[in-house]
Amino acid sequence: MSARSLALAATIAAALAAAPAQAAPSPTSRPLSGTQVGLGAGVARTSAAAPTVRGPAGAAFYRAPKGRIAGAHGSVVWTRAATGLVRMAGAGRDVLVLYRSRSFDGTPIAVSGSVHLPKGRPPAGGWPIVSWAHQTVGAADSCAPSRVVATSPERDRMQRGDPLTRRLLKAGIAVARTDYQGLGTPGPHPYLSGLSEARSVIDIVRAARVVEPRIGRRWAVIGHSQGGQAALFTAAIGDRWAPELRLRGAASLAPASHMSQIVALASSFTTVNPITGGLSALGGMILDGAAIVRPSLRTAYADGGLSPAARTLMKDVGDRCLEALGRPDSWGGIAPAAIIGPAADKVHLLYAALDAGDAAGLRIPAGVPVRLEQGLRDLVVFPQHTQALYDAYRARGTDVTYVTYPQGDHAQLAGDGFAAGPLTAWAMARLR
Repeated sequence: MSARSLALAATIAAALAAAPAQAAPSPTSRPLSGTQVGLGAGVARTSAAAPTVRGPAGAAFYRAPKGRIAGAHGSVVWTRAATGLVRMAGAGRDVLVLYRSRSFDGTPIAVSGSVHLPKGRPPAGGWPIVSWAHQTVGAADSCAPSRVVATSPERDRMQRGDPLTRRLLKAGIAVARTDYQGLGTPGPHPYLSGLSEARSVIDIVRAARVVEPRIGRRWAVIGHSQGGQAALFTAAIGDRWAPELRLRGAASLAPASHMSQIVALASSFTTVNPITGGLSALGGMILDGAAIVRPSLRTAYADGGLSPAARTLMKDVGDRCLEALGRPDSWGGIAPAAIIGPAADKVHLLYAALDAGDAAGLRIPAGVPVRLEQGLRDLVVFPQHTQALYDAYRARGTDVTYVTYPQGDHAQLAGDGFAAGPLTAWAMARLR
């Protein structure tokens, strides 16, 4: 990334931070017309709920016996009734589910999540369903949204999909919410591995139809931040990974993209404060996630690619949620510029890995419309990166719409008063 680009990004971020807050957001939309798919009723099984194994109580629910992990992706290991904060107001039924999926390298894995059903009877063809992909919460098992409790330090981020979920349920749309690979369940969380995320997002829809056969085949994906990236990868592979389903669209809110540029920008910040501490915390997760997908990066980190302080902090990534990673006793106590070690040339391996897995390079199949949403006051995902995504997809002929919220920031974007209402209307139109 050039010095001019870095300066531009920093200037834009500073201008956004200084902009006055206003209470009334108003979205603006720039659609690109394209071929629209037909909205058929789909086919649903209409028998009573299929019998599933009842899972154990407590944390044991998330640990599948080794002999039960292998199997068709999207099949169910076991279920149990959701309780506490995982339950949704207005739901007819809330279920925790442990289901089978595949890692980025094809390894069979178990993934956790929750399924939420509307009240009343399903329409002809079954309830349509939205798969929700959550934003970054951390990489520790306690960060998994299906594990949220009142005392969870990461409770705010873990519940940011709740307003949209409640609206969708009221509109008669079922909702499936994956935790992603390695969140809640044993094993590492390959942060920002779009392929791993997408498989988890798709397979929980398959699992939901086992839990409740009255769910139909029509579905859409909506995701925020990390989940926004997941939604775009889901749009790219959904029809091939689950050909029996009917993917009607993908909505991506402030999607993670252009990560190598963000890493380069962050590496110019030499001070330690709450803002740079948050960047360092995300940096730790990015470094760890990239090395899970490309193990050779571990060697590069150890051979001087990372500073001694950063190498010491790598152990925190799998043990702490994002808020805790940003504290002074963890990644929040190191300036982003102090993360890179003396052998800075080795970090180019990281940039190559990030570029190879970037959503900007995706090709979305014809017939899967994409909706990008962005708050213009967002200091986590820069608006110019989402604009660049829109421009790239449009140049490839993707059916893409870009919606912006002038007063929206990263935390607010998925909530009531911003995207939750418009996205519910979008889902109803796509899935009716």
